Amino acid sequence: MACTTCKAQLTDDDCCALLQRVEPKLVPHFDREKKGAYKADICRVAALFEEGGYYFDIDIRVITPVRLADGAGAYTHPLRSST
Repeated sequence: MACTTCKAQLTDDDCCALLQRVEPKLVPHFDREKKGAYKADICRVAALFEEGGYYFDIDIRVITPVRLADGAGAYTHPLRSST
């Protein structure tokens, strides 16, 4: 689902299922990680690998216009989403 203001919200269980599909060897590392930000990084990379796309963190300062691929926009993961 493409939109301009969507964000994905995945639970730990959602991320484990995603990791099982993308790279099962990462699941134990994800499970052992205590810091939520690091867990989010692992999950985000798996989601980008599976779905493709772009990720811009909130602290990125864009200095030139970003040209996204045709039809690209913010993506809401179908498992958990909010607008």
